[in-house]
Amino acid sequence: MTAEGSPRTDSGAQEPVGDLIQHASKQLSRLFHDELRLAQAEMTQKGKRFGRGGGTDRHR
Repeated sequence: MTAEGSPRTDSGAQEPVGDLIQHASKQLSRLFHDELRLAQAEMTQKGKRFGRGGGTDRHR
């Protein structure tokens, strides 16, 4: 950021606000999809553990 508070690119040029919003939107979308994939993988793992007998009375 400059002394005025404007974000700058690596080359030192200011990016238009619209470009910054578009970039942030893409990052948020990617984060959301990555988190969704992680949650699906975690649920799959929990389902596999449950399927191996975690929900039966065999272990009593």
